[in-house]
Amino acid sequence: MVIQQKFEFFRHKVHVYMDNETLELKGDIFHYDFDIKNSSDKNIGTVNRKIFTLTDTYELAIFDENYTEELIALVICLNNMIDRERANSSASNG
Repeated sequence: MVIQQKFEFFRHKVHVYMDNETLELKGDIFHYDFDIKNSSDKNIGTVNRKIFTLTDTYELAIFDENYTEELIALVICLNNMIDRERANSSASNG
């Protein structure tokens, strides 16, 4: 699995390249509110951040069970990417 992030027209665009398929994340990736589409543009999952919690809490809804392991791995990777970006941003500001 390879995750590629692009910045286009003031929006982040993320593609996930797997063995035989490319997934696309549509929505607000850095606020954890997005849909996950497969190559056929079918919505295979969503991720939503839960508000009013003491820690970061997210809900992953999987609509196609064939992608369960991939979507769990994807959310873990995205969380790591976002944490690193925030850490780099705060280190350069402080």
